[in-house]
Amino acid sequence: MNTDQPTIHVLTPNTYLSNNHYMSCLWSSLDDFNVTVDRYRLDRRYCKIKSDFFTGKVIHLHWIKEFCKFDFDNRAKTIRAVLGAMRNLLLIKRRGNKVVWTVHNTFMHENRFVAIEYLLRYFLSKICDDIIVMSDYSRAEFLRMYGRSHRIHNIPIGNYIGVYPKTVSKVQARERLKLSLDSKVFLYVGRVQQYKGISNLLRSFRAIDDPKATLVIAGVCKDFELETEISEAILADSRIIAHLGFIEDTEIQYYLNACDWVVLPFKKILNSASVLLALSFQKPVIVPQKGAITEIVSNSVQGYCYEEDSELVRALTRAVATPQNKWKNMCDEAYKLAQTYDWESIGRKLHQVYTEAVGSQYE
Repeated sequence: MNTDQPTIHVLTPNTYLSNNHYMSCLWSSLDDFNVTVDRYRLDRRYCKIKSDFFTGKVIHLHWIKEFCKFDFDNRAKTIRAVLGAMRNLLLIKRRGNKVVWTVHNTFMHENRFVAIEYLLRYFLSKICDDIIVMSDYSRAEFLRMYGRSHRIHNIPIGNYIGVYPKTVSKVQARERLKLSLDSKVFLYVGRVQQYKGISNLLRSFRAIDDPKATLVIAGVCKDFELETEISEAILADSRIIAHLGFIEDTEIQYYLNACDWVVLPFKKILNSASVLLALSFQKPVIVPQKGAITEIVSNSVQGYCYEEDSELVRALTRAVATPQNKWKNMCDEAYKLAQTYDWESIGRKLHQVYTEAVGSQYE
């Protein structure tokens, strides 16, 4: 840490999020700079916010639901929460603090009150001193939705190299998961939700006529209909395996080290940490050309890309037919790409955003 630099004080509604290593990596990337990061609750009564008199700090917002408690079953409560968040942020800004917002997604995936959420996002687009997006695609989307183009900073998601344990071999991982050593294993890992294209993945995989192909779906599923659909697919096709539950950090390596390909068939997406996770484990990916993914993965280099959802079958077929030497080269390219998304560079860029926000000039 360079103690010659003035200290920048950052307050955030979510210093660390459970099971989200993006946040811990992000704050750790600032360790070499004179930045303090503390948790601060914005979803409190006005009198409480008013009594916390401070100035010259940076309020860094991330996911909306972490600082504005949407009640997805109650429109009136949600409106009150949004108006309260706006009022609190206006008070904080009037006292000479700066507000920075990292835009992780276009809208919350589970929210029924999209118009109310858009109102809050539009307000943030106007009140925030600086906006952080994670790709050129996100920048263009932000301009399209809110008409803002000034003080927009592109700071991508970083890699997950060294974040999770990686100590077991492919053989050990497959033995643990009871997968055949000569199988061609496709893996979907992450929250199992409709917008992530799981239904299309099931249909597309079942269209692949290869007895050695195996599909593993791993992650938490809270959608009863989708869970039922997965169960029915497993009954119809013994090549499909599901582990529908929370995966501990220590277990992630078994799934990623066991697979040959990571399939992320999003129906819609703005940014994806899952892609960086796969690349960090030296795994080629099968992904749609949507959102920020178009700026990360190159077709036939770090995996296979497809344009339309209906083309997933062809991408899976290409993966099955990929020669071993080409697959190994893709693995190397995947890891090489992941290394370029290093947290040191991200920390430097974020520190510069904070520096400009508070109006200081550092060397």
